[in-house]
Amino acid sequence: MIRGKQFTILWHVDNLQISLVKKALVEEILKKLMTQFGQDSPLTTSRGEVLDYLGIQIDYLVKGKVSFSMKEYIKKLLDEVPFDMGGVANTPAANHLFSTNENEKNLTE
Repeated sequence: MIRGKQFTILWHVDNLQISLVKKALVEEILKKLMTQFGQDSPLTTSRGEVLDYLGIQIDYLVKGKVSFSMKEYIKKLLDEVPFDMGGVANTPAANHLFSTNENEKNLTE
């Protein structure tokens, strides 16, 4: 609770979603985060009623409801998939995963 209002932060690795009724408080918190963590490179922020978060479209347009969709993400994924995906694979690992360069020096203990 901040000043009597619910304050929510969703955290996934290095991504945050902040929600609070008072926009001014969100801006105040973002300013503090920028000061603390945005020194090397500025933090990327987005605001609005429709947001893209980790490939998920989050839609707050209908009051009191939220909807989630990954249609655009999936469409983009399918558009980029090569057509020659037939065949069988014993492992999801790439063929070169266990290849070594014999000319390189070994690491020390």
